[in-house]
Amino acid sequence: MSQKEELVPRWYVVHTYSGYENKVKTDLEKTIKNRELEEYFFDIIVPMEEQIEIKEGQRKTNLKKSFSWLCFSENDCNRKNMVYS
Repeated sequence: MSQKEELVPRWYVVHTYSGYENKVKTDLEKTIKNRELEEYFFDIIVPMEEQIEIKEGQRKTNLKKSFSWLCFSENDCNRKNMVYS
């Protein structure tokens, strides 16, 4: 790969229906694998934060989505490399 064609990843936001963020992430990962595009995608995340709840005197740690309806993808998405369906 020449210097001009070097992969420069950027972050993209994928808008989803609330509650489907993890499903979208899983489906994106499967599609990337099936189309053999692993070299162009670096990371797909659903941002989560720890939330501590105290119920009945018990401390419980839960993961809560930081941004509902969003999934983030770091990839090199130039048009010559992508196949649209």
